[in-house]
Amino acid sequence: MGDHEPRTARAKTLAHDTSPAHATPGKSTEYQPGTSEPTWDGKPYKGSVFGAKAPPAVEKRVRGLITTLDMHSKIALARLGEAGSDVRPSELEMMRRQLVETRGALLTELVHLPTGGRLMTKAFAASDRATTAVSRVDAALRGHSARTATLNHAATREDTALVFDTAGNRQPEGYCDSAPQRVAPCELDPATRARYRRFIVERVSQAQTAWSDAIGAIHLEEKFKPDKLAFEKALAGVMFGVLFDVLALVAKGAVNAQGVAEKAVDKAGSVGQDLAKSGAMSARDLDARARGAVQVPETREEFLQTYKAVPVKWRNSVVRNVEHLFDIDLAALVARWPDEDQTMPAVFEQRIRDVLQRYEQQVLAVNLAPISDTRPVQVITQGSIRVALARPEKQPNQKLRGEWRNSPTRTGKWTFVRWVDNDMRDMAVARAIGMDRTAAMMMRTASDARFWDARSLHLLAQPASEQPVQP
Repeated sequence: MGDHEPRTARAKTLAHDTSPAHATPGKSTEYQPGTSEPTWDGKPYKGSVFGAKAPPAVEKRVRGLITTLDMHSKIALARLGEAGSDVRPSELEMMRRQLVETRGALLTELVHLPTGGRLMTKAFAASDRATTAVSRVDAALRGHSARTATLNHAATREDTALVFDTAGNRQPEGYCDSAPQRVAPCELDPATRARYRRFIVERVSQAQTAWSDAIGAIHLEEKFKPDKLAFEKALAGVMFGVLFDVLALVAKGAVNAQGVAEKAVDKAGSVGQDLAKSGAMSARDLDARARGAVQVPETREEFLQTYKAVPVKWRNSVVRNVEHLFDIDLAALVARWPDEDQTMPAVFEQRIRDVLQRYEQQVLAVNLAPISDTRPVQVITQGSIRVALARPEKQPNQKLRGEWRNSPTRTGKWTFVRWVDNDMRDMAVARAIGMDRTAAMMMRTASDARFWDARSLHLLAQPASEQPVQP
């Protein structure tokens, strides 16, 4: 062919020409048996996935998405298993959205992983578990739709008795809704009572959401890794208490209001006879019922899986029972509820961080090893017994010889380190016993000069608020 040879024909000729004129000198253009993958001009084909490895950042994102997706799946299945058809459609929609969005984000990242890798297998397994959870959620949503359709159908057929009966069973009257009005213990008018109940429901929901946001900002999954911060059930209870105490402290201040209500019920005669059956409760009963509705996780794994669901159960209990409050207790909660700026995520985050810091300083600091001996001691002060951390006093010893001269040695006395707060006391004592079951906690007076060193005696003689701590 000449210069006017068709371009397609020339391309075919070059594509099938394996002569040395078209090969790279010194390199074979044919597939070599025994190599891991075919070669072209001695260079691996860049599009191959055999032997490929994803960047560390991609693997980290995929592992995080797998953990998050499994957490959403377990929460959804646990919620459906506990409450069944009582789960509200709005909550079901939220759970479904979280599952679908997280699953979609995970599948999007899979294109960056090598085919057939272990991480990809785990990702597909997590996706399958999420699909099962979504199916359960969809079934629950269809159940709600069916019940709503049944009620609507009954209403269109003027079967109002069935509608009212079903609604009444689903949402019974509160105590003060059926008791004599404008007299103790139900002094409020219906409109004011309904407004106060909405206020409590809104503020409790706000506090629960803010606490959950604060927990998310702290990244407890990282903090509670086995090689970082040890987990204890009591510590989980203290962290949940940061939220639960919002209601508990207000309810505690409403004790006098509770007494007024009970006296009024005693005087009311017939009202008092039906009190036990009506489910009426005080503010303290509301707090106790909400705390009893939740179960603090026993292990680190259970805590990381359920720490977002526990506050939701607490909130739901308050929402269900707030209408059974006496009016005086309801008004007391509204009057004493903290301002909104006291239940913001930043406030909860700081309180939780303070809990974790106190846990490290007062519990994890306990160590019975000879070099770093720090243990709890019961200190008898004026009118009370408190637990403090103390360590053996050490002074340079000039009697030692050689390279050990002036090395610090124990003097036989103890140095005050810091007080242990009441919510950390049991954990500190349990940690010491776990290290040495035969060790009994020492008890000394704050003025025992044979036990405490001079500096500690001076510190313990001061008011607790003025006492500094050892580093």
